[in-house]
Amino acid sequence: MACKSCPFFMSKQKEQHMTDTTNQSELMDKFIEKIESKLADAVISKVSERVEQQIKGISEKNETLLKELVASKSTTDDFAAMLTEATNKIASATGTAQTGGDPVVIAKVDARDVKKYAAAKAEAERRDVPLHIDRS
Repeated sequence: MACKSCPFFMSKQKEQHMTDTTNQSELMDKFIEKIESKLADAVISKVSERVEQQIKGISEKNETLLKELVASKSTTDDFAAMLTEATNKIASATGTAQTGGDPVVIAKVDARDVKKYAAAKAEAERRDVPLHIDRS
């Protein structure tokens, strides 16, 4: 029977411990190599899902804001046309319609808008003056 305090036994124990540590290290390296790609794929898929969700939310919000902007613009254009029409009716009813004078001037950008162009043309005809498009 060998003595546990014997230097030979202790050196064997130390060698066994070092061998176990080396084996554990090698096993851990192999484990990491095998799991590395799976872990990367899992992380990438989770991140991709979250990015897609955020982009979808941003896209939906942009669509909502764009619809509100278009509705607001059309409401403003409708109001301007109604105001011009009401002004014309009041002026013709009271006999104070303006005739002659300076031409009606509309900006090039506004002339591209059908409603604004029609309102300016109607105003020019009502006042019996030419319609000019400011191209500057």
